[in-house]
Amino acid sequence: MRILAGGDRAPLAPDPRSFEAVLKALLDALKVAGYSAALMKQTRYFLPRFFAFLRSKRVRDLRSVTEEHVFAYARYLATVKSIKGMTYSFSTQTSYLEQLRRLFAYLEKAGLILKNPTQDLVLPTWAKLPRVVPTETQARKLVSVPNPENASRAYLGFN
Repeated sequence: MRILAGGDRAPLAPDPRSFEAVLKALLDALKVAGYSAALMKQTRYFLPRFFAFLRSKRVRDLRSVTEEHVFAYARYLATVKSIKGMTYSFSTQTSYLEQLRRLFAYLEKAGLILKNPTQDLVLPTWAKLPRVVPTETQARKLVSVPNPENASRAYLGFN
């Protein structure tokens, strides 16, 4: 239990014009909520990149971030190259965007923003292919097998 010097007042909400203050307040809230050290490290690493993106777009206040800014950042993550010179994988992009969702959910809960700009954000996904893809011959054989409900057991070779 946390005891505050000024009585039972909640801590003051951070100034949304100070990206660093918001990040620190979010990390404190995550710690109090019992999130893992790994998640807090990820938050510390991923969110400054978003803040730098906002600064490049001349956004200085988190209250003025719109859905367009969030979608532009998602497009940026899909095209930017990593240190290794490759684009980020879908899972890495999703990790960045999940941190963004967590940030704006915190700001909304703290009453610093009225509408969460990440509310309609769809996270990148990928459809996994089957581990073994049948050859053309195998596929033809599978398609040529009659429907077991209509075929007799003798025809299918079960007798």
